[in-house]
Amino acid sequence: MFDDFFECQLQQDAVVLEEVFDSRDWDTDVDPLSLPHSFWGNIALDFMDSKQRDVMLSSFFRYSLRRGLKVMPLYASAQYAKLDPFCVRKLSDFVRVPLLLKDGNLTAGLAGFREKSHEVPEILLPADVRSSHVYKSGGTKGLSTPTYITDADLVIEAYSLARRSFLAGGMRPQERLYSCYNPTHKGGELIKRAGALIGKKTVLLKRPEDDIVQCIRDLRAHKITTIAAVQPPVSSGSDSFQQIKKGTSFLNLFEADHSLFGAQGQVKKAFVTGYQLPQEIIALAEDVGLSLFTAWGATEAIVGATSTVTGPPTRLCKFNAQHLVVGPHFLAVAKIVDERLKPAEEGEDGIVLVNTLAREGTLYFNYAIGDMAHVLSKSCPCGRTTPVVSNIRRIDNPAEVFGVGCRYD
Repeated sequence: MFDDFFECQLQQDAVVLEEVFDSRDWDTDVDPLSLPHSFWGNIALDFMDSKQRDVMLSSFFRYSLRRGLKVMPLYASAQYAKLDPFCVRKLSDFVRVPLLLKDGNLTAGLAGFREKSHEVPEILLPADVRSSHVYKSGGTKGLSTPTYITDADLVIEAYSLARRSFLAGGMRPQERLYSCYNPTHKGGELIKRAGALIGKKTVLLKRPEDDIVQCIRDLRAHKITTIAAVQPPVSSGSDSFQQIKKGTSFLNLFEADHSLFGAQGQVKKAFVTGYQLPQEIIALAEDVGLSLFTAWGATEAIVGATSTVTGPPTRLCKFNAQHLVVGPHFLAVAKIVDERLKPAEEGEDGIVLVNTLAREGTLYFNYAIGDMAHVLSKSCPCGRTTPVVSNIRRIDNPAEVFGVGCRYD
């Protein structure tokens, strides 16, 4: 079903995962940071029995929730005062945790934290963190959200991206990777680190001053075989579309020299991100035989979901249909029914909520980051036992979508 390299890695990781699972008491709150950083890149996590995984990750969730309530100023409010982490016995118990919103909805009685985080950003800094980087999200309404990330956090997320997304997307050791992502942004830094972790022969970073001509020259000279690039936003009328269109999106590079790409070209694999891969890019990839995959990620949580290029032809997780990557973050898709938060079921749409399972820095719980998704399936012929989501798209204010407050009693 998989190539020999992936199959071998999966078998090795399954042995390691079994040892970890059998060595701890998961009825207690296990510190997720007590595990080696490489644990979060264990690809067997995506294939393990879903009930066993739920037991393990719920333990991590309780620990991080308990720590967050203690050390994060953001959660020093009345709505969290009665929250007992012990109530989280399975991941679906995330519904017992209050919603965390950037922008509130006064009509619904839902408060937001964005304005306060700009006045006092360290409400997002855990009191027990001694040193961290500050990464800002792109931001809606012209306002970004700061996330505090330690060096250890970067390593954890790099392992997750490298082994549970890049390997699933067909990247392999000894290939040559070219990244168009800004290395000063968290995503660009993690792509660089992830490429090194899976053993890329070279990882070449595009400089901000490099134009399309220079990019094509570098692709050829450095014998690049794999590219990581952005795409123009789906809406061609946006300012960001005009900005990227003039720059180095995947389409710009393809249009500049299409002979470089595909089965008959030098660049045979592409990692292209955005909320949805445009059909134009998918059609181009299929036409020239280019291996193409994508992933969901944000400054607040990388990697959250990924598509694949490995597995049986009948698998669902292709292009815009992505498996949730559970750990070091947990993405939930939720809705409100009768004033109560509920998990979205198969075939339903919902708000994407970010929950942090393993991080020294900023901990997010039920954070409505500003995306919606469709729950396509709870299973997949590829063998992964994590849900498949599709139609991920950006919304302006999740609080306005919910429209009503929640009860958590």
